[in-house]
Formats: sequence, structure tokens, C-alpha cells
Amino acid sequence: MPPRVLPASITGGLPDVGPKFDQPKKDPTEILPPHVKPLDFAESIIRNFEPKPPDFFWRQAQQAVRFVLELDKGGGLEDLMVKRFLAQVGQMDYIAQAQHAVVRNVIPQAILPFWLRLDFLREQDLVRPQAENLDAEGRKLASNLYDQWIEDRKTRSSHTLAGRYDRLPYTKSDTPSPRQFKIYVEQVDIINATQNGSLTQALDQLRIKRLAPNSMKLHDGDRLVIYFDLDIDVSENVEEILHSAGVNYRGPGQDVDEVLIDDKSGLVIRTKESNDNALKEYSFRRHGVSEYTPRDFLQKYLSLCFKVGKNPARPYLTSFVYLRDKGGKFRSQQDEVLKKAAEMSGYSVVYTAS
Repeated sequence: MPPRVLPASITGGLPDVGPKFDQPKKDPTEILPPHVKPLDFAESIIRNFEPKPPDFFWRQAQQAVRFVLELDKGGGLEDLMVKRFLAQVGQMDYIAQAQHAVVRNVIPQAILPFWLRLDFLREQDLVRPQAENLDAEGRKLASNLYDQWIEDRKTRSSHTLAGRYDRLPYTKSDTPSPRQFKIYVEQVDIINATQNGSLTQALDQLRIKRLAPNSMKLHDGDRLVIYFDLDIDVSENVEEILHSAGVNYRGPGQDVDEVLIDDKSGLVIRTKESNDNALKEYSFRRHGVSEYTPRDFLQKYLSLCFKVGKNPARPYLTSFVYLRDKGGKFRSQQDEVLKKAAEMSGYSVVYTAS
């Protein structure tokens, strides 16, 4: 059976085979410490992480290391998984800090690998050019078009402190919230999708296939978030329909959820952080980074992913969830509690006491 080709939107609409980097190639072992094999590189970084990472995280970290080493050599764009990794890492908040600081000459360009610099990412169509972002007038047009689209579909809306959510008819699912996902349609793509009928076509097909989202929310006129209470395992089917309908999108993404132990309610799942804000805490200037090295980059990147349970090879997705035991009251019962938390969340669970 031939290998399955992922939809182009997963990689930012790039063709199946991307251009090679115009950079000198190196043997990846040249940038590793002596006697360390590439697949041992991940272990040498995360073996001291506490608490111990799950097996899934170890394997995902090894995959991310392979991606970084391949990119450092000047290769990788022919691999759709590497493209997706690069597109998602390139848009993460902590990388954006450095990208824009480099552009403003606040920090040296050498702080980033060439494959994470804004000019390179834009050249590869992995990051949207600044000129394509909507201005105030464009955001107002997008909001008006979306509101009219909602009105035409007679969609029920609800208002919360977080804003207006437009509820859609869907098949109710029992999927645990940590395994649910969302898709983003942004900037001019909102205008295009509402005007050319592609959003309507996609949602009609999703409903027919019993893959319909449960709600949508327009943020500030330039980011439409489509929420699915379906399992992340079916997200590729959703992407295929969006791609076929001609909807440009970003994602899928998953928020950072954790399980808390509540004295009255027992185990409770809480959303700690949104997907887009999950990896944002590392400041290059504050930590005194002056130049890029794969070890320093991967040390910080893998640490951030581990801190919030993100998949290092696909940082929009969840790798595992944390069980937070305040005061360590259930430390002696953690095996039993971990089993219940895993059943409740649908993921491997890591116990922490605070």
C-alpha cells in the first residue's frame, strides 16, 4: 500500500515535495557531543526531567530531535511531518519573541537557527506574511460577514465571560475534554471562507459524516476557532473535508488540560492554558542566550513541552496530562488515582504533588 499523503493544509498548503534549503549540509553527528548517537540525544537531555516522562513522550522527543538535526543539515522539507513541525514551532509564542527581537535588532540573528528565522519561514509559506494580516477595516468586514453567515444559518448563540459562542447542530460525543480538538481559520481566510461558500460546504459535509463541530467563536475579527468534541484520532478525517472544500486552516490544536484532586468533587479536569499560549514562557534575553546550538535549543524546547504535556514532534497536540495533588494528600494512593485519572482523561497521566 502506498504511503498516505497528508492534506496540504496541514503543512500550510505547500506542495508534497518542498525545496531544499540553500544551506551547507553537515553530518548531524558533528553537532552532537562526542560518542552520542542522534537517537541518544533526546535521552541525554530529558533523562533528568522530574517527574519521569511517560514512554510516549520519550518517543515523541526522539522524533523532534531527528527533525531538528535534519533541519540543521539543510534538509527535511520533503518530509510532510517535518514541514508540519517547522510550521507549528515557527508560530509558537516563545519563538516569535526571538523572531521579532531579531527583526528589531534587539538580539543577534545568530540566536535562531536559519530555519526558524521569519524571512525563511515566510519564503517557505510556513508563516503568513505580515502584509496579509487584516487591518481594522478588514477585521470589521470579517466580523460582519461571519455574523451574517451565522444569522443565515439560524445558529443559536450563547454569551459567556469569554465571549460569544455560536452553537452548531452536532452528534453529541462522550469524548473526554483533553482528547478534543479545535481548528483555526484566520485573517483573510475568514473572509474567503464565508464569501466563497467553502465554510458552508465543509460544515455540511462534516455534518453528513457525523464529524460536525459543536461550536465556533470569532476572536477580534481575525481568528475563527472551530471546536470539536470529537476524539483527536478523527482529526485527519476532518482535515480532509476542510481541505477538499477549500478552507485554509491551522491546526488541529489541543488546549493544555490537567486533572486536579478536589476534596469535595474528587477528580476534576481543568483547562490550564489554551493551545496557542501553551509554550510561551522562555525568554531568550532573560536567559542570556547569545547563539544557537541544537543542544541549548532542544533543552529549552523539550523542557517547555514537558512542563505542559505537549507532544514535542507535534507541539499543537497533547502528549500526556498532569495529575496535580495539592499538598500530596494522595501520594500513598497515587497508583489508584493515576489509573482513574487516565480513564477520565484518555491520556497517560503524570503525578505531581505541590
